Amino acid sequence: MQIHAIGGDLTEMNVDAIVNAANSSLLGGGGVDGAIHRAAGPQLLAACRKLRESRFPDGLPVGEAVATRGFNLEARWVIHTVGPNRHAGQTDPQLLHNAFANSLSEAARVGAHDVAFPAISGGVYGWDMAEVARIGVAAVREWAAGTHLSRDTGHTGDSAAPDQTKNAEPPIDNVYFVLFSPEALELFQAEIARTEPEDDSWPPDDFELAPGDTKTHRNGMTLVDAYWIPDEEVASYRADRNAAAAAYTEAFRAEGYRVFREWAGSEDGEAITASDSAGNLQAMMHLDPQAVQEWQEFTVKYGANAHAELVKAIRAEHQYLKSAPTD
Repeated sequence: MQIHAIGGDLTEMNVDAIVNAANSSLLGGGGVDGAIHRAAGPQLLAACRKLRESRFPDGLPVGEAVATRGFNLEARWVIHTVGPNRHAGQTDPQLLHNAFANSLSEAARVGAHDVAFPAISGGVYGWDMAEVARIGVAAVREWAAGTHLSRDTGHTGDSAAPDQTKNAEPPIDNVYFVLFSPEALELFQAEIARTEPEDDSWPPDDFELAPGDTKTHRNGMTLVDAYWIPDEEVASYRADRNAAAAAYTEAFRAEGYRVFREWAGSEDGEAITASDSAGNLQAMMHLDPQAVQEWQEFTVKYGANAHAELVKAIRAEHQYLKSAPTD
């Protein structure tokens, strides 16, 4: 299983299943829950009402999960789970762990291969985002390793859904944490990197790390994504990099594209990707030092109008490419 943290809109994810941070009523709400219901259409609410009538007259318990169809969403399935509400005294980390793990069990049961999560309980439910990242990533890794003991999921709201929980190998290939804020994205990316199994291929046998050096820090340089940055510049570089990511995201969305911040940790590093409604990649901007520097120069030149000018520049470039003759 591959675990990814990306920036974007959960409702636009073209995966087998997305996870809804629902409330116990299953009847919609604010935040992620409301956005999913709006994107899926009224059929989702009707399906949830049937679940309340047939299986959960008192509401879906905290930490449990149940599936419905995705209806108007790109995702075929919605896995509804209820995270613990810290403001209501639900402070047991196991409840949050169960919400992530049981969602995966339910997704596997309906045959999902790719699953996308929000930061369950990380919003109005009051859990610290760093703790959500730590618990969420740990729950996914333990589930993939078969060390999480989840409950029997029974049946979903759709009687036609296949039951695949008895497979020897989990069918889920990719798990995405889809985050809205750059700060949450960095926390999840860092937690994924921190818990990544050791890569025995690096350093090679004939390479010796200097005293005090690590795989992500050596000779006064820190590895940020795929690039080495001087220690004294790391804080400003991260801030400028997030500003550049936000600017390109805004510019691509202004063109009507679906935009995600993804590929962190890849050989070429993280990128902002823009796809059309059919999922075809239309544009991409790697968040490398050159892109960050270009955005810095853009802000110096245009000041408060930098975002608007970037939108205009990308629009002009795309219009040119569309009108350019092809061989």
